[in-house]
Amino acid sequence: MITNEQIKNLCSRLRLYALPRLLESEAHLAQEQGKNHVEFLHDLLSREVQERDSKDFQRRLKAAALPARHDLDLFDHNYSQGITAPRLRELRRLGWLEQNYNLILMGPSGTGKTFIAAGLVYEAAGQGYKAYMVTMEDVINTIKMKTLMPSAMSAYNRLLKADLVAIDDIMLFPVKKRMPQDSSI
Repeated sequence: MITNEQIKNLCSRLRLYALPRLLESEAHLAQEQGKNHVEFLHDLLSREVQERDSKDFQRRLKAAALPARHDLDLFDHNYSQGITAPRLRELRRLGWLEQNYNLILMGPSGTGKTFIAAGLVYEAAGQGYKAYMVTMEDVINTIKMKTLMPSAMSAYNRLLKADLVAIDDIMLFPVKKRMPQDSSI
């Protein structure tokens, strides 16, 4: 006779982490509803996939480093003069991302550029894209430090592989002039 422990061991080897926890409750539910073994297996695997998708989404959101406010449903079109509701709906569909277009949000301070960018990163992460919100300072520091620190190299590689990188505060980053070195000394 096959035991639950044997099934849980197989699940562990197959890296099915939600399935062992769901096994008994789903088996009981399938028995109550008179499901056959194929329906039971389908329901069990569907729940595993749902949990993986949820965990993947939470991981992408954490990696995205979004500000606290990023829900585009809360965007106040009456306050902002820059973007219309139909235009924002179009941007949220992410067709521009799928077609590999760049998007530049420009305008005076306080018009919602960061809010919109963060919302678009959230939408992209929700649709399975690798999306990150970074400041220009973070990008410059990552590039400068990538050869010196393994963590900076990891961040650099993550940015290179990203589907969407929203760079915030581009104009706030101080540009330093470098003086040419005198080669006659």
